[in-house]
Parts: sequence; C-alpha cells; structure tokens
Amino acid sequence: MTRRAGFTLVELVASLFVSSVVVGSLASCIALVVQSVPSTSDPQERLRTLQSIAGRIASDVRFATEVAVVDSRQLELVVSDRDGDAQPEDIVYAWSGTAGEALTRQQNAEATVALFTAVDRVAFGWSTDAALAVSSVGTLAIDMEAGSSRVELVARCLNVPPPVVPSGGSAPAGAVGTESTPGGATSESNSWFNWGR
Repeated sequence: MTRRAGFTLVELVASLFVSSVVVGSLASCIALVVQSVPSTSDPQERLRTLQSIAGRIASDVRFATEVAVVDSRQLELVVSDRDGDAQPEDIVYAWSGTAGEALTRQQNAEATVALFTAVDRVAFGWSTDAALAVSSVGTLAIDMEAGSSRVELVARCLNVPPPVVPSGGSAPAGAVGTESTPGGATSESNSWFNWGR
C-alpha cells in the first residue's frame, strides 16, 4: 500500500488552532490601537483633549524666558534647556486660521507635530483683565474651540513681565495685540518680551 502525500486530521486541527490564536491576538491589538486614537466625534473626549493641550501650552508658557504672540494664531516661546544640549528650546504653537485644520507644535528644528486635528478656532493673546493682572508677571490668554467643545485658559508667565507700551507712543513695527496703558487708552504692544536673559 502506498502512502499519499498530505496532512493528517490531527495536523490540520493543530494548525487551525495556532492560526486562530494568531488572528485573535492581531484583532485585539488592532482594537487597542483604534481605541487609543482620540475621537473627534465624542464631545467629552474632544473636551478632555483640548484641556490637555491647553495645559501643555500653559506649562510651556509658565516657564518660558521669552514669549512672542506673533498673531492670535501663533505663539512662539523660548524655554530653558530640556534636552540636555545646554541650549534653550524654541517652541512654536500654530494654527492656520482655517476651521478644521490642525493645531501644531514644533520644538527647535524638529518636525511639526499635530496636537489636535479639526480645530475650529485658536486665539493667543495677552490678557488685559485687571482682576488677573499681576504687576511683575505677564498673563497670556489661550482660547481654543473644536466642534461644540471650547477651552479658555489664562497662563501666567513666571519669567516674563507684562507687555508695556511706551508712554505716548505706539508699539514697534510688527507688534501685535492690544494692551491698556495707565491712562486707559488702548494701543498696540510689542509681542516679544525677554526677562533675565
């Protein structure tokens, strides 16, 4: 009697069992990845993500040694060395101004990272709220909106004084934002501030 080439029933059952274990583990890995990606359709998740981003920006602002509100959609910061190269870190937060575009963060010359896609509005600016004002500390207002979720935050710049407009004058060219002068008038103010460098 000659034996035909092929697999026995036991070999087929064993290979099916091993294949099902492999496919099951791949499916659970894919499910975990899908669940970890923030959903922009869930309002609660969107709000938590915006709050987290605002907290990160506020932390960077709090310890910045230089702050520039380039315009209401772009914030440039210089913070102390964080990566051990003995050089300060340049951080830029930016949004294109188009609803649905991403809010991005870039540190030094590294690639730009999208912090949140589908942002409807971002506004950075110096706070002029007298209740929040501290004479020796600049106060930055951050306002972000995505869908029905909105986050407003005020961050104190511990190493940057508040913007000051020279008496009787206008701000230098390229300056943005408005600040109240001691006389009560409103004028443009310089966007770059440096403290202790």
